[in-house]
Amino acid sequence: MERGQSSPILLFLLTRLLLTLILFFSLGDTIKIYIAFELSVLPIFLIILGWGYQRERLGARFRLLFYTLTASMPLLISLLWLVRFASQQDRRSLRVLSTCKLSTNWILRLSVFLAFAVKLPIFGFHMWLPKAHVEAPVIGSIILAAILLKLGSYGLYIFLPIYYFSAFNRVWVSVCLLGVLPVRLLCLRLTDLKMIIAYSSVGHIGLIAASILLARNTRVAGAVFLILAHGISSSAIFIIAFILYQSNHSRRLLLTKGILS
Repeated sequence: MERGQSSPILLFLLTRLLLTLILFFSLGDTIKIYIAFELSVLPIFLIILGWGYQRERLGARFRLLFYTLTASMPLLISLLWLVRFASQQDRRSLRVLSTCKLSTNWILRLSVFLAFAVKLPIFGFHMWLPKAHVEAPVIGSIILAAILLKLGSYGLYIFLPIYYFSAFNRVWVSVCLLGVLPVRLLCLRLTDLKMIIAYSSVGHIGLIAASILLARNTRVAGAVFLILAHGISSSAIFIIAFILYQSNHSRRLLLTKGILS
C-alpha cells in the first residue's frame, strides 16, 4: 500500500463508508435512501483531501462536492414534495413514487436522472470523475470504480417504475449512447493511465444507463451483470496502473511502454 494508507483515520473512513453502503442497500424509505446516497460521498471526499497526490486534489475535491450536491438538490426537493402529499402508508416506502401526478411526473424523472447521472456518471455529467481519479490515491480510485460509481446504477434501478412506457427514456438513452463515441475517441489521445481508465469507465457506464432506462427485464439483467463485471475489472486495472507507477514513477504511457518485455 502507499505510504500513509494504513493510518487509523483512513481505516475509520473506509469503515464508515461500508456502514453507509449497507444502509443504502437495505433501506426502503425514499428520504433515508437519499441521505445514505449523499453520505457515501463524504469518505471519498476526505480521502482525496488527505491522501491525494498533488495540490490539485483541492480542485478535485470541490468539483466532486459541487457536481454531486448540485445535481442531487432537485431530487431532494421532489421527494419532499411527494412525501408531503402522499398517504401515511406510502410515504414510508418507495410506493410514494406511484402517487405523483402525470403533470409532475416529468419533473421527478428529470430530477432522478440528474442526481444519478452524476454519480454514474454518463457523458456530459462526468467532468469531476477524471480529476478525482487522477488526484485520488489507489485505494480511493478502487472505491470510486468499484462502489461509488455503482450507486447511480442502483439508484436508477430503484426508481425504475417511474420510467416505464415513457418517451422520456428515448431522449436520455440517446444521450447515454451518443456519449460513448466521443469518450472512445478521447481515450485514443490521452497518455495518463488513470485518465484513460476513468474515461473508459464513462463509456461503459453509458451502456449500463441506457440498458436500465430501456426498462426491460433482459436488458436490466444485462446491465446488472455489466455493473458487477465493471466493478471488478476496473478496480483490477487501477491496481495494475499503481504497480506500473511504482516501477517507473510515472503514469505516462510513453514512459511505461515495453514493460512486459
